[in-house]
Amino acid sequence: GRSAAVGALTGAILGAKLGAEALPDFYLESLEAADILEQLARAAEDGEDGMEALIQALGSSEEA
Repeated sequence: GRSAAVGALTGAILGAKLGAEALPDFYLESLEAADILEQLARAAEDGEDGMEALIQALGSSEEA
């Protein structure tokens, strides 16, 4: 519901501003698709080249 959406948005903003290290471990441990989100964050830090590499990697893993 609305509370879940507000919590997700708040976590995303805090994560973007403070980094994943600022979030409690129990939040990160229960996060679905955490590995993909971490790859996406790292690719965003690398700019367009990183995003393109991530898109290609995700696309090739779906084909396998």
